[in-house]
Amino acid sequence: MSFTEDESRQALVYAKNGAMFMFRANEELSIEALKGGDFFNGMPEFLKIMLIKRIWINLDSKTIVKYCKKTIDRKNKYVFDNSDIKVIPEPIKI
Repeated sequence: MSFTEDESRQALVYAKNGAMFMFRANEELSIEALKGGDFFNGMPEFLKIMLIKRIWINLDSKTIVKYCKKTIDRKNKYVFDNSDIKVIPEPIKI
């Protein structure tokens, strides 16, 4: 699901502070990946499997900045628009 304007602003703040993110395909993208097709041609098999199984995938902050500023390429935009994205919290030291 694409970010709202507010979510985009918040994600940019986290990303500019070096936060790491994760994403996983939503159910519709997972089914599309299972069916295959031109969009998935050339995509590494391990990535297709992770999309199909809806496994969380690490995403660096630079990619999130591009996504939030709408400068990301068409294929990644489509994947992220059809994915759940979350910030990875920093470990708590006790």
